[in-house]
Amino acid sequence: MNAPKEPKVKTPTIEAYDDTTDPDMHLVAYLHHMYVKGTNEATWCKYFPATLKGVASKWFKRLPPGSIASFNELHTLFSTRFMAYKEGRKISMHLGRIQQGKDESLRSYVKPFNLEAGQIPDLRDGVSFDNFIRGLKKGSFKFDLVKKSVRTMAEVLDEAEAFIHATEICSASKDGKAGEATDSSGKKEKIDRKAPRVNGTCALSKEHDTNSPGQRRRRP
Repeated sequence: MNAPKEPKVKTPTIEAYDDTTDPDMHLVAYLHHMYVKGTNEATWCKYFPATLKGVASKWFKRLPPGSIASFNELHTLFSTRFMAYKEGRKISMHLGRIQQGKDESLRSYVKPFNLEAGQIPDLRDGVSFDNFIRGLKKGSFKFDLVKKSVRTMAEVLDEAEAFIHATEICSASKDGKAGEATDSSGKKEKIDRKAPRVNGTCALSKEHDTNSPGQRRRRP
């Protein structure tokens, strides 16, 4: 396919394809680059071999001269030739394999679930929701979702974010040494033990008042 060189077009700077990754992902990256440049289809074909290397480059050089009539044809030939390296198509059944472990935090469960769900085309919200709930371990968070009649993934993720935030705050207060905090100079100082309870769950425990009944003040 013949096409005059366009002076404003630079060789695409995308990573060269070497037959070790998904060919369709390479085509998508290439097309995005060329669409931005506003070039014609003939130019797409002309610059495409510059994005190949190794086995892929040798394959292109072996194509008979004048055998490519359109970029769509080149697209099909390239995708078919390296189809063995295509990533498997994700389907909703893959979500069923993601289960929250007995000792796994909610944060570490949500992240891989969202990553997997994001790779499934046309995933219905209800399917995503059902798999998320099914994969949750039994516990207070799952109980709260049922109690609040949560029905959508947007609601689930909002609840998860709030639960993770509260859990991490409470965990931080429990892990700290009772009655001590470290200032910027590295010295430990007493913290206010009369802090109010946070939602009735994670307030710091109070120390005994040295002036309380039953305890005498020692003389210096």
